[in-house]
Amino acid sequence: MVVSYIKDLEQGHQDYATMTPQLAALSRPQPPKAVALVRQQGAFKSLAFARVAPNGANVYIATFTHGKLIWVIMPLSKDGKVTGVFFRPFPL
Repeated sequence: MVVSYIKDLEQGHQDYATMTPQLAALSRPQPPKAVALVRQQGAFKSLAFARVAPNGANVYIATFTHGKLIWVIMPLSKDGKVTGVFFRPFPL
């Protein structure tokens, strides 16, 4: 799932169909900033699972040619939709 989010952002868009309606609504204003942050990292190289956070979120480290981003994916809803996702430069 994280890889598809990264690839979508590299291409300049997000897949709102994979998100809960609430997350999709919150995410719609974000693409320009999100796309810029992902693109400034260079080409995507790999993704590594880091840990499960105390709140049940899965934490990943994405490696790019010019940097790394930490990605956090909250537990999925009962219907399999993403309830929360965020990323930031790693390390902070």
